[in-house]
Amino acid sequence: MRERLSLERELAQLGVREYQVGVGGGGVAVIEPFPGPGFAYKLPLETADKLFNECADKVAKDPSVSSMAGAVVDVTGKPALPPYFGFNDTEMIYVGSLAKIYVMYAAFELRWRVEVHAKTMIANGLSTGVTGWERKVFAELRKAWQPKLNSAFPGLRKDFPKLADIFVLSGAGDVGFAAKPLTETEINNIDGSGVPKGKFLDWMKLMIRWSNNLAAGKCIRALSYPYINGALASAGFFDRPSKSGLWISGDYAGNDWLPNNRARQRLSPRWARLQRRRDSNFTGTALQVARLMTLLAQGRLVDPVSSNTMLSMMADGIAGTDAGNFVRLSLESATPPRGLSWIKSKIGIGNDGFRHDCAVVHVDVNPTKALRYVSVVLGSPNSLPRFRKLAVGFHDCIVARSP
Repeated sequence: MRERLSLERELAQLGVREYQVGVGGGGVAVIEPFPGPGFAYKLPLETADKLFNECADKVAKDPSVSSMAGAVVDVTGKPALPPYFGFNDTEMIYVGSLAKIYVMYAAFELRWRVEVHAKTMIANGLSTGVTGWERKVFAELRKAWQPKLNSAFPGLRKDFPKLADIFVLSGAGDVGFAAKPLTETEINNIDGSGVPKGKFLDWMKLMIRWSNNLAAGKCIRALSYPYINGALASAGFFDRPSKSGLWISGDYAGNDWLPNNRARQRLSPRWARLQRRRDSNFTGTALQVARLMTLLAQGRLVDPVSSNTMLSMMADGIAGTDAGNFVRLSLESATPPRGLSWIKSKIGIGNDGFRHDCAVVHVDVNPTKALRYVSVVLGSPNSLPRFRKLAVGFHDCIVARSP
C-alpha cells in the first residue's frame, strides 16, 4: 500500500534521479512528476467469488440494463483482495462530467510530489526565510519535469502546471492548495451554474461538488493536459497501447487540448453507435473508474490523508448538495427503499442524455456492522428506472454477501 512514508522511503518508492540544482552545494533528488515505471497503482481484485458473480451477473443480464456498463467492488472490512464484478467494463464510453474526478486525482498527485521535493530542498539547505523562496522549488521542478511532460504526448500541445497558482507552501515545506477560501455557503450559492470565485481549492470544490464547468476549466488549465493525462497513464488508469481507460482532453468550455477535437480518444464501436459519436474528450471504462474509486475508498489514492480529503469533496447527496446523485436516488426510490448511511459520488451527464455515476456507498447495518462498496454505473439512457435497476441490483448483491 502506498502510504505516507519517511522522506527517504518516499523517494525510493516513487522513483527519483539525481538532478544538479545547486542547492546546499550539492545535487538534490527530484521526484518524478508521475508514478515511475513499476509504480503504477496495484489493485488485485477477486473475480472468482462464485455466489457474488452469479448474483451480479443475473442483474447485468437483465435486458433493461445489459446494454449499459458497470462494476461493483465490495470493500467492506478493507479486504486485501476485494471482490469485483464488471460487465462491458473495458469499453470506452463518453462519460461527461464524471471525468472531473480525474482532474481531482491529478491535483492531489501533483500536490504530494511538490511537497516531497520542497521538503527535499529544505533538507538540503534551502532557506525559507526569504520572501519568494518557493519560486526556487517551482523553478527546479519545471527544469526537471518539462522535458518529461514534453515527451509524454508527442504531437500534442506542450504545457506545464501553473504551480504558483495552484499551491501555497509553508516554511516547513507543507504544500496546500491555494484558496480564498470561500465559505460552504458561498460555494453552494455559486453552485453549478454561477461564475466561480476564489482560487484553486475553491474551484476544485465547485467542480466536484457542483460539477461547475467554468470551475472545471480553471482547474484543468491550471494543471495542464500533459500533467493530468501523464498522471492517469503512469498511475495505470489509462493504457497507452490500447488507448483505453481514463482520458480528458477538453475543459468543458471549448478550450480543448488540440483544436477540432484532434486529441480525443475513440469510443468502443458499440458506444460509438449508442452515443452517436466516434470519439470524445471525456472518456472512461467502468473497470478503470472502479479502480480509481476503490483506491479512494481504501485510502490508497495518493495517500490516506489525500484520499479522505478527496472523499470529503465529493457530493454526498444525503445533505442535499447534489440532487442529481443517481446512485443515491436509485437506492432511496427503490421498493422498498434501500438504506444507506452516506455516499460519496460524482455523476456525469453528457449532451447525449446518457447518465453516469460512480460512488462509494457506506451502510451501517447495526452498531457493530457496516458495509462499504464501490458502485459504477455508466451509459444509462436518460431513464432513472433503468439506472435504478442496476444500482439497486448491485446493492442487493453486496448485502447478500454479508453474513
